[in-house]
Amino acid sequence: MRAGPLSPALSPSLIAMGLFVLAVALLTRDVPSFPALSNACIAITIVLIVGMAMCAQGGIGRVAEANEWTHPLSISGYALGLLILIVVGLGLFGRPVPWVTEARSIPLAMVALMGSEGRGDRRPQPDGLRQQPPQLTQLQTQ
Repeated sequence: MRAGPLSPALSPSLIAMGLFVLAVALLTRDVPSFPALSNACIAITIVLIVGMAMCAQGGIGRVAEANEWTHPLSISGYALGLLILIVVGLGLFGRPVPWVTEARSIPLAMVALMGSEGRGDRRPQPDGLRQQPPQLTQLQTQ
């Protein structure tokens, strides 16, 4: 069975989720009186949940679709994802994150790590997953 082409790396829903996460991180840091994000733990949780949805759609989902589990860019994505989870754990348990000066900036650090993790369509596609030009049959030519 031949696999179809890979899904696009940047879908409109991925862009919308990314902008939402960026807005949450900036509102948490810059507007401390914003009611829904008054606590850094709430913002960390929101960024974590939406970030995992983004990863499932554009990150690990694409790795599974292309079956490239051991590709170097996939492995770097695993390492950055682990680093994001460590930052989340430190932030939720009130521990200091080494490069972040205050707890309200932790969601912004998470977004920066997520942005460095996104790699788009730079990975080469295996031959079986490249979109092949359609073949004309005898019935189509007559």
